[in-house]
Amino acid sequence: MRWNPAEVRSARELRVTPAEKRRIVEKFPLAADCRPYVDAVFSGGGVRCLAFLGAMRCLDDVGIRVRKAGGTSAGSVCAAAIAAQLPMDLAEKRIGALDFETLLTNGGRFGSDPARALDNIACLLLTLEVSRSTGRHPTAPLRRWVHELLRGHPDTFPQLRATSAGWHAERELRVVVSDISAGEMRILPDDLHLYGEDAAEFSVAEAVTLSMSIPLFFEPGALGPDRNTIVDGGILSNFPVWIFDQTGCERPRCPTLGFQLHAAHVPPRQVTTALDMVSAIVQTMRDAGDLHYLKHNDYGRIVSIQCPDVSATNFALSAADKDELYAAGYECTKRFLLDVWDWDAHLAARGVRSRA
Repeated sequence: MRWNPAEVRSARELRVTPAEKRRIVEKFPLAADCRPYVDAVFSGGGVRCLAFLGAMRCLDDVGIRVRKAGGTSAGSVCAAAIAAQLPMDLAEKRIGALDFETLLTNGGRFGSDPARALDNIACLLLTLEVSRSTGRHPTAPLRRWVHELLRGHPDTFPQLRATSAGWHAERELRVVVSDISAGEMRILPDDLHLYGEDAAEFSVAEAVTLSMSIPLFFEPGALGPDRNTIVDGGILSNFPVWIFDQTGCERPRCPTLGFQLHAAHVPPRQVTTALDMVSAIVQTMRDAGDLHYLKHNDYGRIVSIQCPDVSATNFALSAADKDELYAAGYECTKRFLLDVWDWDAHLAARGVRSRA
């Protein structure tokens, strides 16, 4: 049975009342068309990105338009859907209709639960080495699905800008990937020239696929004449909320809101074996830079979405899990907009004046 976000909203009474909408809109600067605009950045999080669908719906219900969108890994899917201007109903229909398990192939060959595929790195490494593979699953199904998601809408970076007008003329998409051959983080499309790639011809679906290529779980991608190995952007920045920040103390035209997924309960990591240490080191390398940045540059702009205890690679999500993720995204975004967000306080935290 197809999962239906509209039924979730109805059953859980996920809505914004006219009075709540007025309260929220009053807290934002308005553009020339009298609408509130934001730039939006989405963290990684695997299949838990369904929570972002609820967050996007909440913004849509309030009437907040997204100007620029960016993301890492699964967050880049939502960013691409926004940048391509998919209507909210269509985005929900195409993302909601996805059976995540269809994105996985060769699962039987490796014979383990995808949700726990990364729990035993040593076993996975041995299996990949024996099979002469660099990833548990190829990315072709993932790439085809992103193409289908964007069907009928812009699928190159210049096209995203060419279809815009007014404040939307500044519409753009930025996607984070990790070049492990060069040992550097790359931002697409900005860094495509480093590989001799033409941004005018580079597919958004390809960029999103590269950003979502979880190391060992998916086969890596490649860029440039030297075939640099490209993997999930989340290993270097899982939450690039800084991606649209201006330098200095220049007053932004509109705020950047960051949407970050959090597990409901995260116990301290237990390090008792060498493999535990390797796993903890990888997690620390992935998260420490973003966490350090946010301690000093939160600026009251982070929508923290508390997710149910679902593995990022649980591609066999139940309908109940999808309901919980979607509702969490909607409810956390609504609470943030009503109770946390303050434009003047945001500007003060950034050291700029609240009035032009």
